[in-house]
Amino acid sequence: MSLSAEEIGLVVESLKQALKGTVVRQVISSESLDRIALELRGLGENHFLQIVAAAGVTRIGRVKEKPKAQETPHPFVMLLRKEIVGKAIADIRQIGGDRAVSLELAGKTGESSVVCELTSRHANIFLVDSA
Repeated sequence: MSLSAEEIGLVVESLKQALKGTVVRQVISSESLDRIALELRGLGENHFLQIVAAAGVTRIGRVKEKPKAQETPHPFVMLLRKEIVGKAIADIRQIGGDRAVSLELAGKTGESSVVCELTSRHANIFLVDSA
């Protein structure tokens, strides 16, 4: 079951408190093609943020352990690795009170966002930069 907009708002506030300022160390292409995970480092510990874009079970949240990765990463994960590894999470926000979340990232190479549309059947994850 996917999270409602209200539930996503609560999750975003929790994530913001725990992960703001952490740095993306790795982007993990999970064994399941409908999810990715970010390994983040901050306050002397590692954090794992999982984004699930599977029909009917969309969600975003922290997981306790590093997810098992595919042997060959998905091309989108390779792009994320190129663009966001080393950047810090500047903000995490819910977009318009809806089922969309933006991870705002900043680093030496500029700013970018990972936007997660967590709608039940048509979930998507986008990488957005200033252009």
